[in-house]
Amino acid sequence: SADWGLHLSGSLADKVFGYAISVVNGAGYKNPVRTDGVDVEARVNLNLSDFTFGVGGYFGQLGAKHNVTTFNDATRWNALAAYKADGLRLGVEYFVANDYAFVTALGSSKAEGISGFASYQFDPQWGIFGKYEFAKPFDEFSTSAARENFENTYYNVGISYSPAKIVDFALVYKHDAGDNGFFSDGNGTIGGTAFAPGNDGEYDEIGLFGQFRW
Repeated sequence: SADWGLHLSGSLADKVFGYAISVVNGAGYKNPVRTDGVDVEARVNLNLSDFTFGVGGYFGQLGAKHNVTTFNDATRWNALAAYKADGLRLGVEYFVANDYAFVTALGSSKAEGISGFASYQFDPQWGIFGKYEFAKPFDEFSTSAARENFENTYYNVGISYSPAKIVDFALVYKHDAGDNGFFSDGNGTIGGTAFAPGNDGEYDEIGLFGQFRW
């Protein structure tokens, strides 16, 4: 909502139905370029007792600069189902994205993936959590068929501790792997040096993370 544009959000039927939509032109307040058109992002969600279901989407040119030649509109669709009750949280999410790599270049692309997450607060101060993600960032890639075999797998597990309301700690193990090629994400470049079968790589990390809120 910090972007220049029109934003609308709210809920209906005693918060059973929720919605949000943004129509913006630009790449965000940290990158104040202006575009020839607008980008549209929206989501709707349904809350039924302990369950939440949601769908969302994006359509636009990723804040492409004014007067830059564009060839495609990028699109993304997400779907979510989640459950929350008695300290337990469970959920699954799916996404598919098209032409994110070819807004300002000739070609076409498709990426898709699925993730699942769970956590359980078994004590007011202690909890456990985990997440699993599987994605094919280049499920279709018109300029490089070799990329289409690449697979990215990520998961983490951990235990959390909150000694006070404003302080959180978590001991976490993370695993990130790339098969049949390479991909850059928050952990750097994961995988091999070329897009080919057996060109794999992985990244493992264990750490103590903290958060202080006031």
